[in-house]
Amino acid sequence: MTENTSQLFLDMQLITDRFEEYMEDISLKMGSTRAKLRGARLFRQQNVLEADYVYIARGRELPEFLVRPAGGCLITLGPPPVFYQRHNYSLLVLPENCDLLEIFDFVQSVFDDLLDWSSRLAYALNQDLPLENILCIGYEQFKNPLFVHDIDFNILACPYRAEGMTVWERDAYTGKDMLPIAVINDFKIDPEYISTLSTHEASMFSEQQRGYRILYVNIWNEYGQYEGRLCIDELEAAIMPSHFLLAEYLAGVIRTWLARRNVFRQEGGNTFGEFLVSVLEGQETDPVRIETALQRREWGAEHEYVCIRLGVQNRDKSVRSMSGTCNFLRAQLSGSYAMPYKEEILVVVNLAFNGGKLSNIIPHLSAIVREGLFICGVSNSFRPFTDLIYYYEQAGIALRYGRGSGQMFWTYFYDDCALQYLLHEASRILPARHLCSHKLLEIREYDEQNHTELYETLRVYLYNHQNAVRTARDLYIHRSTLFYRLDRLKNLMNVNLDNARERLYLEISYLLLDGETRTQEHTAEEKK
Repeated sequence: MTENTSQLFLDMQLITDRFEEYMEDISLKMGSTRAKLRGARLFRQQNVLEADYVYIARGRELPEFLVRPAGGCLITLGPPPVFYQRHNYSLLVLPENCDLLEIFDFVQSVFDDLLDWSSRLAYALNQDLPLENILCIGYEQFKNPLFVHDIDFNILACPYRAEGMTVWERDAYTGKDMLPIAVINDFKIDPEYISTLSTHEASMFSEQQRGYRILYVNIWNEYGQYEGRLCIDELEAAIMPSHFLLAEYLAGVIRTWLARRNVFRQEGGNTFGEFLVSVLEGQETDPVRIETALQRREWGAEHEYVCIRLGVQNRDKSVRSMSGTCNFLRAQLSGSYAMPYKEEILVVVNLAFNGGKLSNIIPHLSAIVREGLFICGVSNSFRPFTDLIYYYEQAGIALRYGRGSGQMFWTYFYDDCALQYLLHEASRILPARHLCSHKLLEIREYDEQNHTELYETLRVYLYNHQNAVRTARDLYIHRSTLFYRLDRLKNLMNVNLDNARERLYLEISYLLLDGETRTQEHTAEEKK
């Protein structure tokens, strides 16, 4: 990688690629180190080869060997003595009939051309010209469309498009172009793409994913964090080996441009995401400051909100495309903000932008969840915004109990899981048999000793809201038999079904005991 973006150093590969554009029958042998060349010189017998220059000579005029070989870079017309082939020289051999001065002029023109290119990049950088201008200058060397995207897959600049390129989608929330969600989802499970997220030098992404090769350079911030990527699509010209060096240099210029404009941290380290974290973690409780932060997004503290938590599969947790998914969620759900948080995706939706109804966002949310293979938990709607921390927990309860339900749904709501949560939390302190009605335990024991069916009869009777006709039908018994059993429950066990609180306690007790039975059966099954 080029260490200093203020000056571009050439290497032998770049010079060789320029010769290959119009000359055949040439060969390159690279030395063990990647040279950083600042110019060309004609070889003289008295020369000591300096590492930052390339020397040009006729092969037959070189001495048989150098007394103090220090390596270096040579361009020879015709093959040099064997000594140079065997030692640590980078050696480009041209046809012997070439004109020495013309070759020298050509090599020097390559240096001049790249010096002019880097100078114009520096000018654009120092004049704070738009990023599109910098990429237009970059295009001159690659002759292929190139673009820059950030960690959220927003397209920061793409001055020129070619047929066959990926078609961007417009993010309704930010107004920026972005990669389509289908492409982002492809990246999630593509091992090649995942491996590209750790590279620090220019590399090539194969054509298997997009149908054409992409030369890319990852952009890392000063803290070593991945922030985006420069991409060069091989659609109109062949990518040459020397383009790797030029792409690294261009990426360095882009990195400086982005850092100066603070593009990756546009809100000065005080982003809305950081505000949400401060509320969720109890660091921000002042109603005035909370309302001020909301007003910046044209949200109100008394608007009605809903909190959503999306579970991310393990394979996706280390992939930067989580941020791209958040970007897509914000675009598809009006009045929403989405961000990665604690190995999940947190979404807060302002229902004032959705007709004030949770039902209006569910179709959009369900489609996103199915397409992205997520499972999500949804809180009840709430106000004021200061209650976010409680409804974040509601969404987590829905997500957790939805995952454990064994049902094949994508979206789970807190109201559907609340009773199960209450029962589970209660049974963490006392076992179900110590929480439930002692009358129900006595009924179950009486059945076991007397071979009766009072326990199941009472369950069905309560389930049918004390409707005798439906209960008798479900139990396949006559109504007179049902009334006989109910009388025994009243007289033997002192069950008072006219008391609403007792009926509720009995119903909850059935749920507790059923849960305990399922747990015991599951444990026994695992031991087999």
